[in-house]
Amino acid sequence: MKTLAQSILSVLFVLAISSSAAFASDDQVAKSGTKAPVQNCSTSSTSTFQSNVFQNSTGRVSVIVMKDDQQPVTLQVLDTENHVLFSKTIMEDSVRQNLSMRELDPGMYKVTVSKNGECFTKTVTVK
Repeated sequence: MKTLAQSILSVLFVLAISSSAAFASDDQVAKSGTKAPVQNCSTSSTSTFQSNVFQNSTGRVSVIVMKDDQQPVTLQVLDTENHVLFSKTIMEDSVRQNLSMRELDPGMYKVTVSKNGECFTKTVTVK
């Protein structure tokens, strides 16, 4: 329970720090992309990064990533057929990445953050 509370506090801290420049510009997610290989993700309870995804009603998705090392983290948005619509490598220790999903067709999309076989995936809905 203590770890969960620390995780929540960490995410709130990053949100507070990044809020001043968080909505300056969004990365646009494309309508089409290339087929992604299926990832074999571990479900380890000792993750080397923390991540969360928040969606608002205007089509914007915010992704929070925090990590303790210099290893890159990959952020991807995939459609239901696993086509990569957006991909970015994140090197920073903590970052808030804003994604505009407004150009996408209505439907379900997966936002995935991965690092060395560990994955965090959240499904978002575009209306």
